[in-house]
Amino acid sequence: MTGIKDRREEKDNAGEIISRMIATVKTLLDAKPTTINSRDQYDAKTFHYALQIHIEYREAPQAIQALLNAHPSIDTLNSRNDRGMTALGEAIRSFKSYGSTFEEVTSLITMLLVYGANQRLYDTKGRNILRLLCM
Repeated sequence: MTGIKDRREEKDNAGEIISRMIATVKTLLDAKPTTINSRDQYDAKTFHYALQIHIEYREAPQAIQALLNAHPSIDTLNSRNDRGMTALGEAIRSFKSYGSTFEEVTSLITMLLVYGANQRLYDTKGRNILRLLCM
C-alpha cells in the first residue's frame, strides 16, 4: 500500500526511543530551561509535539512528565498551535488517532490538569475537551 508505513520496528523499540527522547529533552532543558516555553513557526510548543508521539501512546505520559518537571508556565500548557489545539486537545487527538485505553488518556489528561491545563478552552472549531472525547 502506498503511504502506509510499517511501524512494527518502532513499536518494538518504543521504550528505548522514549528513553532517548526524555534524555534529550532533559539535556536541552538543563542547557536552557526557558526552552520549555518556546514556540516554533507553527505556534506549537514542546507539549504539542510530545503529545503527537506515534510510536506507542502509552509511552506519552513519560515524555509529558519530563516536560512538566521543567515547570512550564500556565500559558505554555494552554497555548494553541496553528490548528487551535492546546496540549489537552492534542492528548485527545492522539488518543483517538493512535489508539489507547480510556484509562490511559484519562491519566494523561489528569496529569495536565494538575499542572494547570485549562479544560474550558476551545479549539478553533469551538470544541472543548469533553466534546473532543465524545466525538
